[in-house]
Amino acid sequence: MKKVFVFLVVLSIAAVSFADNCPIAKFYKVDSGIYRGAAPGEKGMQHLKDKGIKAIIDLRTGKASVLKEKRLAEKLAIRYINIPLNPIYGLPEQKQVEMFLKITKDPKNRPVFIHCHNGVHRTGRMVAVYLKDALE
Repeated sequence: MKKVFVFLVVLSIAAVSFADNCPIAKFYKVDSGIYRGAAPGEKGMQHLKDKGIKAIIDLRTGKASVLKEKRLAEKLAIRYINIPLNPIYGLPEQKQVEMFLKITKDPKNRPVFIHCHNGVHRTGRMVAVYLKDALE
């Protein structure tokens, strides 16, 4: 099972593509209603709104960036959820995984956009969690 998880992480990182004229780095559709990428910024937030994104899962830990994005999301009527993951060490805790899966499975949150700062490590981990759960 560990090999499958590692494979999914590598696959999710390698599968990053850039959408035409998309202001969000590493923006990619993972599955129906699931998108991933880097931190969106102001132009990216408007892009998410225009794409019909209903919820954002921000995996960053920084208070200033989290607060700024939360305010932008609220202005655009996008649900904002912060699940802070350590940017360097280990895997998410079980309660974080459960919360993440509950949010991504809830139709009222879809389509959902998942991101960290660069849209690679933490985002890749959680996309792998989503894909593993979807395959079971």
